[in-house]
Formats: sequence, C-alpha cells, structure tokens
Amino acid sequence: MTSRLVSAFIAHLLTRGAALVAAVVVLLVLLRAAPGDAVDLITTDPTLRARLAASWHLDAPLPIAVGQALSGSWGTSWTVRPGRPVADLLTEAARTSIPLLLGAFLVTLVPGSLLGSRRRRTIRPWPRASVVPVFLLGWGLIIGLNELTFAAIQAGHIARPAWFSLPDTPSAVRYTLAVAVLAVGSGNLHAFSDGVATRLAEHRQSAAIQALTARGMPTRFVLWRLLIPDLALLTAERAAFLFGGLVVLERVFAMPGLGGLFFEACVQRDQPVVLASGVVAAAGVVGARLLADSVRLATDPRLRDAP
Repeated sequence: MTSRLVSAFIAHLLTRGAALVAAVVVLLVLLRAAPGDAVDLITTDPTLRARLAASWHLDAPLPIAVGQALSGSWGTSWTVRPGRPVADLLTEAARTSIPLLLGAFLVTLVPGSLLGSRRRRTIRPWPRASVVPVFLLGWGLIIGLNELTFAAIQAGHIARPAWFSLPDTPSAVRYTLAVAVLAVGSGNLHAFSDGVATRLAEHRQSAAIQALTARGMPTRFVLWRLLIPDLALLTAERAAFLFGGLVVLERVFAMPGLGGLFFEACVQRDQPVVLASGVVAAAGVVGARLLADSVRLATDPRLRDAP
C-alpha cells in the first residue's frame, strides 16, 4: 500500500509540475505577444531602446526565460519600483495577501460545508452573487463606516476606536470585511456549498449508506468521512478564483497586496513583476491542487488502487 501511495503521489506531482510549466509558458507568450513594452514608456531613442532591451533580456529565448521564471531569477522592477528586486516587492505584498487568502479559504470551507450539509441538492440553490456588486458593496460599507465614525469623532460623541481605519493604515475591520467579500464575491462560498450538497446527495444514494439506513444505524459520521476527499478537491478547485479575486479586491479596498501589485505592473508594462506575480499565483494554485491530491490519496483507497 505504501508503494502504491508513493507512486500515485509522484504521478500527481509530475502532472501538477507540468501544469505549472505550461502556465508560465502561456504567460510569457502572452506578455511577448502584447503590443508595446516597458521600453516604450521610457524612451523613443533607437540606441537607448536597443541597450535597454538587451539589458532587460527582452529577446531571451523562450526556454531560457521559462527557466529563469521558475527558478526565481526575476531581477529588478523596470517601472513599478525601478531598481527594486522583484522578490522583495512580492515578499512585501504577500504580507497583505496571504492573510486574505487564508481567511477566504477558511470562510469558504467552514460555512460552505455547513450550508451545503443543511440543504438537499434538489432544493433550488440560493442565488449566486454577482462579483462586481459584492465588491462595490464591501467598499461602500468600509467607506461609510469610516465616514460615520469620523463624523462622530469630530462631533465629540466618541473617542477614536482602535479599529478605525485610515486609507494607508491596517485595520482588523477592513481585513475582516475584505475576507468576507473575497469569499462571497469570487463565487467560492456559493459554488463550494453547492458542491458539498451535490456530493452528499450522491453519497446518500450509495449502497453502503442505503444499507446503514435500512438497518437504522447512524450515517452522519460515515457521510462526513466519505466527504473528506470531496472537500479537499472542492477547496482546491476554488483556489484560482481566490487568486483572481485578489486583483479586484485589493484595487477596490486600496490594499497593497499581490493583486494590486500585479494590476499596477500590467498597467506600467513591468514584465518582471507581472511574470513573477503570475508564477507565484500559478504555484499557489498548483500547490493547493497538489495538497488536495495528497489528502485524497491518503483518505480514499480507491484512488491508490486505481491502475
């Protein structure tokens, strides 16, 4: 059994690694196919342009560029923070984005599981929230809360509370609201709970659960045990939506994270920052899928025994 588990894990590892390489190749091809580059924002002089293009390795062969991207050799920023190491920029931005991602994953997993387990798949699903209104509603709530609090402070009705958020300062309230908006606005909470309801309905129709029910035996623990591999897969499937939602969320909430950095780099054609952000996002999605594969292999014997 151990050898089968190791073999299955290695197969999944190779598959996810190939997906990561493919994602980097696609990103590089898109960057090179896009009209214009960072040099266009700096100079129109042909001599200087040729010098900058050579120093920035704009014409590096695709295999070399892919290898550099995957190895973390991202160099320095061209236009977003000229001369700053890209790795430093990503590290600073990650301090904002990682708590948002982890919080959104937790909000997706726990309430989504509870909501999905409390309704039957045959019941009409609760409405899917549109992304833009949810993000704008979250932004409006935090702005309105700040304005009302500031007016009360100015009028002398209250002292400044510890959670009060200025635009350039961290705030627990803003973080909490941002996590909720990211989980709901990205569609994760709806899709996850719907997936849980679907999987539970399938398990309830299985021969094993039907036999336990016929004998009058409890099935709740068995159902949740069978659901563990499904929960891992459903959570990993939503990873890409969370990373994509960061771009919108951090722009709307003015939070200096990876999503905001990626957007700014795209606008300013800072290829090293765009590429590095894409590699980090792709690695995060692939890592989530690999972790889900590991959980499923460990908890579902059918996957280990599959040819």
